[in-house]
Parts: sequence; structure tokens; C-alpha cells
Amino acid sequence: MRVKNLPLKDLAIYVSDYLCKNGVETVLSGDACVSIYTDNKYISYDLDFVLISSDVQNKAKELLEEIGFYEC
Repeated sequence: MRVKNLPLKDLAIYVSDYLCKNGVETVLSGDACVSIYTDNKYISYDLDFVLISSDVQNKAKELLEEIGFYEC
């Protein structure tokens, strides 16, 4: 799936679902929540996910790399 042009809400759902299906539970937090809740009256350009368990941090990084995200 190409994620480059997905709306923020759809991208958040895609990433969250992908992580969850692979054993990494997260919660979306931060400005993206405000952006989604307000129908983009406040614009956010990033997604902040909180890991439910810190034990899966390396796994989460690997999974995100699989779908095209990388650490800056």
C-alpha cells in the first residue's frame, strides 16, 4: 500500500492496524489526535504513537521500516 498521499486519519489507522496485527499495541497521541478530532482545523504533520509495552520497541522500529518509515 502506498502511504505517501493518505490523509492523516487513514495513515494513523493503517500504521496502528499494521503494528497491532504484528503484536505491537499502540495508542495515538499528540497533535495528530487534535487534527483528526477537529477535522483538520489544526493541522499536524506527524503521528505520535505510544507503545503499550516498551518491550516491543525494537520490533516496532523494524515493523515501521517494513512499511517505509525510517528514523531521522
